[in-house]
Amino acid sequence: MVKDTQSLKPVEVVFLTYLLGSALIILVFRTQLDVWIDQIVVRALALFLVIGYTLMRQSRFISFFRIFTPFFFLSYFYAESALFHKLVFSDLLDQYFAGLDQYLFGWQPSIEFSKHFSATLFSELMFFGYFSYYVLIIGLPVYIYWVINKEIGERFAFIIVNSLLIYYVIFSLFPVAGPQFYFNNDLIQVPAGYVFEPVIRLIQGMAERPTGAFPSSHVSICLMLVWGCMKYARKWIYLVVPTAVLLILSTVYIGAHYVVDVLGGILFTPVIYWFSGWLYDLLSRHHFKLTK
Repeated sequence: MVKDTQSLKPVEVVFLTYLLGSALIILVFRTQLDVWIDQIVVRALALFLVIGYTLMRQSRFISFFRIFTPFFFLSYFYAESALFHKLVFSDLLDQYFAGLDQYLFGWQPSIEFSKHFSATLFSELMFFGYFSYYVLIIGLPVYIYWVINKEIGERFAFIIVNSLLIYYVIFSLFPVAGPQFYFNNDLIQVPAGYVFEPVIRLIQGMAERPTGAFPSSHVSICLMLVWGCMKYARKWIYLVVPTAVLLILSTVYIGAHYVVDVLGGILFTPVIYWFSGWLYDLLSRHHFKLTK
């Protein structure tokens, strides 16, 4: 089937839906949001890019930017879920999740893990695992799109974007900050590293907010990336799987997640992955045009 290049791509449809829907919420509750003007400006920029790319003369490069532009806004939308959750819950729900970890193990894994594995080299390995998320989440979809197959890459990129937008809605409604915010800093003693530890600390300082712990989107998206690698880029599986294992362990080691967050991410993954794939197939059968 020949695609209508002037129609909105499925990823643009869900991205625009998120932009406009969240913009409406921001405008309605603006008196309760400290930086609502900044939020609207970011959405206006994203909207300008989406519409602009759609109206340009189409080429493979323009098509690439249309598919992957949403990735550059994901970090911002994750961080602002810490603002949205205050519209629903005045307090975070960490006490219940820390309590679940305590009930399951009799101790706090996010505290004890780094305490018992305190070698600097091991710590650096954990921070490398956590850092790999930022490489895999953009690198693998781009590789599949540009090297393996354009249509498959477009569908896989959609699944990642749509899944994360779903998680951001969950984070906005169901706020859990994670051990690094809930526990006293003296309790989580993560050894300093050489390269990746300071890099992750820098990233956390810029983008990490007290939100988004349950379910772990890091774990869930990581599993989706592993599945995508198995299906479409098997020659990289021996690199991606060990890295994914480090990534999942690192979420607890550095105090970003409770173990129940990890379990939640694992359980949510097949449902959200299936739904995102189903939604892509549904949207790709229809034509959504900005102009006639």
